[in-house]
Amino acid sequence: MNTLAERLRYAMEVLPPKKIKGVELARAVGVKPPSVSDWLSGKSKTMEGENLLRASKFLNVNPSWLASGTGEIQSSTRDKFKQLDIEAFKKKYNISDSDEALLFSTIIEKPFTPSSKRWVPVKAYSKMGMDGYFTDMGYEGNAGDGYVPTHSAGPRAYGIKGTGD
Repeated sequence: MNTLAERLRYAMEVLPPKKIKGVELARAVGVKPPSVSDWLSGKSKTMEGENLLRASKFLNVNPSWLASGTGEIQSSTRDKFKQLDIEAFKKKYNISDSDEALLFSTIIEKPFTPSSKRWVPVKAYSKMGMDGYFTDMGYEGNAGDGYVPTHSAGPRAYGIKGTGD
């Protein structure tokens, strides 16, 4: 099968249990019947893009085989898992087609740089163990043990210094 017309006839007449008519293929692909006639007669030598993908899906054949005759005739199940029905995905997750839905990808986010650094008092000490746990040293600081910097803290924030491994 060297031509598109031969491969198309084979996919429409031999592979399916019931022969597929040109009108059915035209409806499935979204073209007018004369376009299918041109493919079947050999007048149109190639099929590309969406037409190729829709026709191969409707005929249950591999798009590369239908277009050029290379590869397996029917798509393997592995290829079917890779395909994603975009329209079903958008409907399931309520994604609109508006420009606002894609706006997030065009906004350049600046990295977070806090405008002010705040210092909080150290109120306690802890000894960190090898096992990831800490042991309370029993010493509570009185804010005279220094301060540690923080970029986000409430008015009652405090620090705990950890020592050890």
